[in-house]
Amino acid sequence: MKPLQTLHLYRHLQTQQIIVSLRLPLPSPRPSAGTPLRKDHWLPLVHARFSSPDPARAVYDILALYRARRSKSLKTLPHCSIPHTVADLADALHIVTAPVDLLWASPDDKLYARSWPKNARHLPRTLALTRGFRLV
Repeated sequence: MKPLQTLHLYRHLQTQQIIVSLRLPLPSPRPSAGTPLRKDHWLPLVHARFSSPDPARAVYDILALYRARRSKSLKTLPHCSIPHTVADLADALHIVTAPVDLLWASPDDKLYARSWPKNARHLPRTLALTRGFRLV
C-alpha cells in the first residue's frame, strides 16, 4: 500500500485521548510539544484504509478542524475523547465519499457514531494489539 493512504487513530491507555496520524508507526513528537510521546502508552483505535492519499488527507484535515473547534468551545479537550473522535470520523466519512475500509481494535467503538456512510466498510477482523495489551 502506498504511504499516506491509511489514517491511524491511537488511544492513550490512561487518558483515553486520541492521536490521529497519516503515518505508521506513531509520529515523533515535535520538540515544542514538551513531554516526550511514550509510544508504549498508545494503542490503535482504528485504521482507515483509503484507495488513494487524497481522501485520507481530507479526512485527517476534517478531524483536525473538528478538534480545533471543540477545544475552543470547551477551553480544554475532554478527558475521554474517544466517543467524540469516532463520531467525528463518521461525519468526516459522510463528507468525503471515497470508499474506506475500517479496521477496529474493538468493534464496539464504532457504536459511538449514530450512523456510518455507505462508503465505510467495517472489516470483520480486528487490529492485533501488541505487547499483550487488552482493551477493557
